Amino acid sequence: MTDLLQRIGGVLIAPRAMLGELSPETGRRDGALLLAAYLLAVAVLPIGDTLADFWALRSLTAAPGLLRALLPALPWLLTAAALDWLLGAGRAHRIALCLVPLLVIDAGAHLLTDLGVSLPSPSYAASVLGALAALLLAARVRGAIPITPAASTELSSGTASPAPPAPVPGDMPLKTASGQRRLAQTLGGLILALVAVRGFTDINRLVARWPTLAPVAVGAALPEFAVPLLDGGTLRSADLLARPHLLIFWTTWCGVCKAEMPMYRALADRYAARGLQVIAVNADREGEVAELVRDYRVAHGLPFPIALDDRSMVRRFRVEMFPHLVLIDATGQIRHVHQGRSFERNLAAEIEAVLP
Repeated sequence: MTDLLQRIGGVLIAPRAMLGELSPETGRRDGALLLAAYLLAVAVLPIGDTLADFWALRSLTAAPGLLRALLPALPWLLTAAALDWLLGAGRAHRIALCLVPLLVIDAGAHLLTDLGVSLPSPSYAASVLGALAALLLAARVRGAIPITPAASTELSSGTASPAPPAPVPGDMPLKTASGQRRLAQTLGGLILALVAVRGFTDINRLVARWPTLAPVAVGAALPEFAVPLLDGGTLRSADLLARPHLLIFWTTWCGVCKAEMPMYRALADRYAARGLQVIAVNADREGEVAELVRDYRVAHGLPFPIALDDRSMVRRFRVEMFPHLVLIDATGQIRHVHQGRSFERNLAAEIEAVLP
């Protein structure tokens, strides 16, 4: 552990000396460990959101949320790809250590935000700054990194570039500079402490928010609501009892909603005689909503009732993307939830299961 701390801190205080004295075989797991540290520092909440979706929906309909979980890792992956090009194949084993500035700057920016410090926009500015710092560090230390044995074999056959120069004279090797070595270990420990503070802060938030992170889960009771209907009257949660219902949360600007409306219309026609009631819940927020919805209904031939949600239903059902489908049985229990695109065959099978 102390060796890892020394490498993490040493790459910031004496990078050429530290990397120059490391053998290519040292620190083979640095990449995996530092990526895990980065995700702990910046990605706990997005990953938790996605896990909550899978837990609530209990199906692959939560798959669109995977993108949200992967986005925080994008700066790390893109910077690693740029470093791979900059360092070359013979020195690519040191990409992870060259990424330490990105870890420090991104984790530090998140911690400052936690403390209420207002940072310059855009939100990804810290990631960009960290990536640039990593690239500058790699450019500075490239010549000091010992190349791998495989690359050394290529050198002996005359197919690779000349060997890298030795570290700059005057750079004190950490092995012989005990004070510098202790400083590197201390700095490495502080960096990992920063990561731990950030990670556990977000874990605590995740635990506190877990019950409300995901959409209302399969098996849950119907939330209470009351919203106006496009043609007059009010839709209340009590109105959805005694027969199965399919709620379709949608907007007029949603491309997937538009593409799937014919499928919803077909399902409504097919199962109306067997007691299924389809209700479209519009969640538009801008413009003359009622007029927009009426025009949309005429253009797409929607035969089912339309509710005009004032965002109260969206909040109660915790809708995050459109379309969002909720299949409710005759007892008012939520049986299936879908986010994004759906397949008619799957929906039909689920509807069949709740019909008498």
